[in-house]
Amino acid sequence: MPGGYPFRGAVPSDPEGDVAIVQLNEAGVGRQTLCDSILRVANRDGRFDRYLLEPQDLLILGRGSRHPARIVRLKIPAIAAPGLHTLRPRTDRVTASYLAWCLNHPRIQAAIAEAAQGTHTPFIAKQALANLLIPVPPLPVQDQIAEVSRLREQERQVAAKLDEARDSLVNSATWEAAVTDADRQESP
Repeated sequence: MPGGYPFRGAVPSDPEGDVAIVQLNEAGVGRQTLCDSILRVANRDGRFDRYLLEPQDLLILGRGSRHPARIVRLKIPAIAAPGLHTLRPRTDRVTASYLAWCLNHPRIQAAIAEAAQGTHTPFIAKQALANLLIPVPPLPVQDQIAEVSRLREQERQVAAKLDEARDSLVNSATWEAAVTDADRQESP
């Protein structure tokens, strides 16, 4: 699978374009599914055809200190920008969800960091990714692992929302107490 499309210069964004451009910042966010509110280009002459991503492809950051992997799930055709590696799992052997979990696991992230080259902005070569030893349990076990990971991520999101609600409640209650007490102090 080829890497990202080699744009020369600035990406020519076309809001009416029929192809999404997945850039480093979209792939680096902390979620498994990429959003579809990203830059677009028009594929009038078919120049992006060989770079089009498939629904179960994974993208992994090629540069930086972290190399998160994300599954491509967009409603329109998409291409990866330079700096992203595209991985296409053999779905008869490994599911995309399991592979994303595995590539994001701290042990595999440590192996990727160890294989990265360069000191200022480390780069992981696609061949180094190909040489990673990934455990491949039976497909039903992969599905279970991916589901546990999905549920854990959902739990994190719910816990974060609950924490925000608690903060809001405490801030509101303490502010109300401060204002009420201040009004009593100033009243004759």
